[in-house]
Amino acid sequence: LKAGSVSSDNPLSEVENSGNGKHLDGTGKTISWIVSLAVRAPFKFLTGILLLSLLCTYFVLPFVDLSDPLAGLRLREDDYARKADALFQSYEVEIKEFWEGDEKEREVTQQSKGERPLIIMYYTSDNVFTPERLQAISLFEQKLSSVDGYEDYCLKDEDTFECVEFISPIVEIVGTNISSQQEIDEAITSAWNEGEAKRKFFTKEFDPDNNLTSSHITKTTLYFGFPLAGYRNLFDRIDEQYAILGEWLNGGIAN
Repeated sequence: LKAGSVSSDNPLSEVENSGNGKHLDGTGKTISWIVSLAVRAPFKFLTGILLLSLLCTYFVLPFVDLSDPLAGLRLREDDYARKADALFQSYEVEIKEFWEGDEKEREVTQQSKGERPLIIMYYTSDNVFTPERLQAISLFEQKLSSVDGYEDYCLKDEDTFECVEFISPIVEIVGTNISSQQEIDEAITSAWNEGEAKRKFFTKEFDPDNNLTSSHITKTTLYFGFPLAGYRNLFDRIDEQYAILGEWLNGGIAN
């Protein structure tokens, strides 16, 4: 077995090989030199790293706009970037609204803040957007909004103090005057062409451009309103508010 030899006087000396031995390449020499420097002169080694870091920072900073944290090294006109900025800004507004000063004690209009959404999924084996099935959905949602006590828990408009409508394909797309399949197809195609806001009511396969105007699934979303009667805001004994809502749901909608 031939392993070569290393001079004890010079830890960086090249391995002398014969037979199956190999010389250190450039990378190996560099690594050995760095390790040796760190062992023999740790202060100089750390000082060098610090100076190198400062030098890199000096050259990188001109490319970063620290006055605008949302501006990164990415395409600002990219659709995902715009959506992300809008999301972050909405969080900032919400946090500012509830946490500036003593906002946790602030009185909020009863049932004016949407919370705890209830999502209802409707599905069939073929197409849910037919006159008969949409009529059934409309009737069900009318009964749902008429459940005893619903007005005490629904999300309400701050101006009219009326329960807001469900986010439903009935409300958003076809309306209550459902008649023919042709009118339904025209309504859902028009909704699809309006963009992402309306496309959430259809499956991924739905594509009017290729004559695929059926969807076996759709959904309705309704929000409950907070704070409930007798509470200042959403943060006021929130566990109690959730418990009261849960008790009503189990005894009202569930039955």
